[in-house]
Amino acid sequence: MLVGEDGGGDNRLFACVAGDITPAALREHLKERLPQYMVPGAFVLMDQLPLTANGKLDRQALAALSFESPAPARTLIAPASATEKTLAAIWSELLGVETVSVDDDVFDLGAHSLMAMRALSRVRDAFDVDLALRNLFEHPTVAGLAGIIDGLSLAAPRTPAHDGGDREEVVL
Repeated sequence: MLVGEDGGGDNRLFACVAGDITPAALREHLKERLPQYMVPGAFVLMDQLPLTANGKLDRQALAALSFESPAPARTLIAPASATEKTLAAIWSELLGVETVSVDDDVFDLGAHSLMAMRALSRVRDAFDVDLALRNLFEHPTVAGLAGIIDGLSLAAPRTPAHDGGDREEVVL
């Protein structure tokens, strides 16, 4: 695995893979065994890994590779609610993609923990709710996060508007 710069200028974890396996299958395998933040954001498929004259892995050759990963094939499901539309727009901008389906796992699309923090900041601004990072890791889709936000909106007591003072963090 390597750290490389993605198209947006952020560092991402990349895995160079040689063999007969699809990125989706490898990602699922790693998700079962690693914390989300350790699962590579992209995979570079190769016929074989580059080797030095001594038969060792040529890290310089790997570092010179382009880490632009193609967008994964996916079925797009348009956001239905206002909450889903806002969340999809937030993720679309952060990820630099045209559309985000309500069932897309944002981490499969290239999100990482720093980007997740940016998203939660925008969620706080858009919905006036503080979510924990754990909420996003446990519900990494637009639909999942929208369900949490909508549930909090229904459960929130109706109080007069305040001047934006102290907010309470909600962990579900």
